Amino acid sequence: MTETKWPESTTPYISLTNPLYKIYIANCDAETAIQREASMGTTLALHPDLQPYIHSIDKVPGMAIMIDLYFPQNYKTRIISVYLSSSVSKHSNHAQKSIMNWIQNAHLRQFDIIVMCDFNNNINNKKLPTRHLLNKLQESGLTSLLDFNDIEEHTWFRDNSKSQIDNIWTSYLILLDVLEPKLLTSDESTKSNHKILSIDGTLE
Repeated sequence: MTETKWPESTTPYISLTNPLYKIYIANCDAETAIQREASMGTTLALHPDLQPYIHSIDKVPGMAIMIDLYFPQNYKTRIISVYLSSSVSKHSNHAQKSIMNWIQNAHLRQFDIIVMCDFNNNINNKKLPTRHLLNKLQESGLTSLLDFNDIEEHTWFRDNSKSQIDNIWTSYLILLDVLEPKLLTSDESTKSNHKILSIDGTLE
């Protein structure tokens, strides 16, 4: 979940209690809150069955969270959830560098990699800065599941505007083990102007 809009200064942790999932958050700290506390934040929710496999957790306040899972038979997965604001800032630049460090480290250690993100931008944007995270993901060998499956449907809309600013990227190690993404409306849940991206794996 991205752009959670949970200000750390006013969100009681007890409100995140959920009987079905354990929720890990990357809300704003005092410094990043100066930017846009009530519109940032990202979260990963894991089923209790996955709890024993958590090896480590890291985060960039307000913008990214990473969880490493060590499974039997030496299967290792790094899951990264990212929210990038539309504005350029030192916090955004720092977050993008940290995320790329996580990805490069995961490659070296032969992790499966899944990056889920609200980029607030599109890889097909001709004005996309060269050093933007989207370009770096391609350079690092990750693949957009929307592009791989030729999905052109928008993931976000507002008034007369729409775009694919949300996406899921994976490493080639698991690319063919992931089924085609589904885009679902959030009319019956959060009523967001973002669609919900859903994927399933083919491995047992």
